[in-house]
Amino acid sequence: MRAATERFRDVAVALGEGYIRDPFDLCDTAEMMGRPAALGAMGVHYVRPDLLGITAPPSPRVDGHGTHTDFLRPGILIYEPQADGSMQLVAVENLVFARSWRATGRPAPPTFHGVP
Repeated sequence: MRAATERFRDVAVALGEGYIRDPFDLCDTAEMMGRPAALGAMGVHYVRPDLLGITAPPSPRVDGHGTHTDFLRPGILIYEPQADGSMQLVAVENLVFARSWRATGRPAPPTFHGVP
């Protein structure tokens, strides 16, 4: 996965490939999601709406029809803001909408290397 996403260390490459910065421009923290602050933060999300099948922005949650699960071409890149203003790639993520996944007729939730 690291080799497949190496190019995204440069956020300009991600932008050039169609990723867009979370319009809320937030560095999501555990505390913001009702979890203990000690669990830390997630970073700023850059998403590919076309891969995720996003049909509506968060209000209060994002909505869509995506079932994309290819981590070698992730739907979401997560960057950590650095003190010098740059962004460091720290994670990749995919988002699958349960309603859409069930509609495909697949009997089980998506997995990655056997992990649901």
